Amino acid sequence: MNLLVQPPAMSQPPSTLVHPLGVASHPPSVSQPPRPSHPPQTVPSGGLAIDPEARLQQLQSQVMRGRQELVAAQVELRTTRGEAYNLRAELSVAKARIEELESELRRAQSDRITTPGDDLKSIKGIGPKFEKLLRGAGIVTLAQIAAWTESDIDSMAQKLGVKADRIRKDDWVGNAKRLIGGG
Repeated sequence: MNLLVQPPAMSQPPSTLVHPLGVASHPPSVSQPPRPSHPPQTVPSGGLAIDPEARLQQLQSQVMRGRQELVAAQVELRTTRGEAYNLRAELSVAKARIEELESELRRAQSDRITTPGDDLKSIKGIGPKFEKLLRGAGIVTLAQIAAWTESDIDSMAQKLGVKADRIRKDDWVGNAKRLIGGG
């Protein structure tokens, strides 16, 4: 328990007060006891006043501990900021990967055969790209290709952006007939 030690009270207020800057002033109209110019000292419960040197050492020790705590907090802040930066970088990479996967998913969904029909890729010369183009043109079965005439081949070659000779050379019509068992 600390006790507050007050300096002895003055019996009468002085008639003129001296300002800390050396300017004389008259006392306030209300009679108040003068305030001490130094802060009150705390005294340990033993009743003895703390030696100023001991108090100075105690305060220096507290300042040193405060500085050490400040340095530790600054190090922790830098570490936390570094971790936050790394996490932001990881998040950015994860977002980019998610966007890639979503794009790939959309492509796969659009490439997925939504119209029922035969596997047109079973014909030599027709890959995924041509199958998609053929399905877009309404050709979904092998029987449709097997029924093509020479003018149908020319027309379809133009729609697919290839030469009709390629379709004839790969014999799409003959392969389609063999696959459906008609030729």
